[in-house]
Amino acid sequence: MYHTLIADESTDVSVTKMLILYAKFRPCNAVIYKTVFAGMLQLQTCDSTAITAATKEFYATNNIDIRKTVMFRSDDASVMLGKNNGVAAQMYPICLNSTVWHIEKTWGLMMCVTTSH
Repeated sequence: MYHTLIADESTDVSVTKMLILYAKFRPCNAVIYKTVFAGMLQLQTCDSTAITAATKEFYATNNIDIRKTVMFRSDDASVMLGKNNGVAAQMYPICLNSTVWHIEKTWGLMMCVTTSH
C-alpha cells in the first residue's frame, strides 16, 4: 500500500533518544485518509544515518515495502530534511520506485521536492 511516512526524533530529559513513526494512507475504496501510529523506536544516536537505519529496519521487521513510501514528512530539523545528508536525502534513493517522492515540513512553512518517475 502506498503511504506517507511521518517521522520525528526526540531526546527526553533523561537523554533517551527516540524515533516516532506514523503512517498516512488511504485504504482501498475509501475516500478518507487514515493516519496511524506506526511505532516508537529507541535510538543510540539521533544522527541521520542512525535514523535512516532504524527506519529501514522497522520496515523490514514489519514486512512493509519501503519502496511504496511516496511522501516523507518531518519537522524542520536538518537531521531529517538536510539537503545532502538528512534522512530524506538518504531515503530518496531507496524509494525511487515510488510514483512521486515528496518531502515537506510538518510545522511552519512547507518545503516541497517532487520528482516523478
